[in-house]
Amino acid sequence: MLMILLVIAAAAGAFWFFSLYKTPSVAEPEPSENFLPFGEEPGTPSSGSEPRAEEGGTTAGETSVGGEKIRILSRAPVSGFTVINSASSTLVRYIERATGHVYEIGANEITARRITNTTIPRVQEALFADRGETVILRYLDDDGSTVETYSAKIPEGGVTGNEAGEIKGVFLPRNIDTISVSPDGKKIFYIERFSGGSLGFVAGTQNEGKTQVFNSPLTEWISFWPEEKTVTLTTKPSQGITGRAYDLTIAAKKTTETMASPGLTTRTSPDGKMILFGTSDNGSLSLGTYDPKERTTLFFDNRTFPEKCTWASGVSKIYCAVPRALSEGLLPDSWYQGVTSFSDRIWLIDPEQGTSYLITDLERDTRGKIDAAHLSADKDSTYLIFTNKRDGSLWSVEL
Repeated sequence: MLMILLVIAAAAGAFWFFSLYKTPSVAEPEPSENFLPFGEEPGTPSSGSEPRAEEGGTTAGETSVGGEKIRILSRAPVSGFTVINSASSTLVRYIERATGHVYEIGANEITARRITNTTIPRVQEALFADRGETVILRYLDDDGSTVETYSAKIPEGGVTGNEAGEIKGVFLPRNIDTISVSPDGKKIFYIERFSGGSLGFVAGTQNEGKTQVFNSPLTEWISFWPEEKTVTLTTKPSQGITGRAYDLTIAAKKTTETMASPGLTTRTSPDGKMILFGTSDNGSLSLGTYDPKERTTLFFDNRTFPEKCTWASGVSKIYCAVPRALSEGLLPDSWYQGVTSFSDRIWLIDPEQGTSYLITDLERDTRGKIDAAHLSADKDSTYLIFTNKRDGSLWSVEL
């Protein structure tokens, strides 16, 4: 009986893991060119999520008002990416979902460079560590229910002639339910399921120095590592079901509940002092910030999920992909499962004042529907990088 229960639990975990990255079966209009300028100047403040009157999109090649630009970096679906800043450029390193190959491209370029040739088919999730020099690949085994996690070093040098490098690494334990990377990129936190619940571990990126720091009778967790000393743990969300968020203090191996709300999802600020959160109850979505120390809450007029947002390098800016219209049904459940998709606008939100500024209407400015996810801004907020959940393509917005 115990073995049967373990198999069922593993299958359920694999289903949730796959659902997080599942894209809906919808036709995605192709943009007309690789380079697409915007058609509207950002920076006009708004007290809510309603945009200004619609304008016609510009034609590829025209000079846009304000000089803002958007480009598609990869039409092939990607499993994950990281932004690498240098003194002279912003690079985006990403994993091609079908092959597991590592590519690199400038945020303002149109041609990518392949830098590895190790093929790992159907990678569902990829996380980068060690400033982009390590990649953690997550995929389902041939049995369709076992989640494999492989952490590998990316070789230096990239492509030489027609040859690309081979990645080499180690397998982490099977069926890891959630995994996150520390802000400095040198450590990982992950949760393993057991018959009595779940255990959380901190280790080096190759699983060296593995130390248990968390245990719980619950198994449905999402982890996020915003600042060095603390990991945020949130129960997996479902509309109308009370979710809870906790701070896990790594050194003390102690968890402290920070908030609870129906359909709760969270993204903690880089300094760990503010929580961007979303709630979902009775068919209504809310987005806001919560200060656990002061116990104050500020709600925004923009309605979206924290998973469609990112904090800028400080704590004074939040970039969010906000749907033009929200569909009926269970949210965020149906969005996770790939049943529901959106067409988004990108907004810049001031988390202190609650005001928001329209950056771009993606449907109008690309003439295609983009359901933006996994948003990430470079350290100077020069570029915003994200994927289109509809088809897995990778995009760059010059801010």
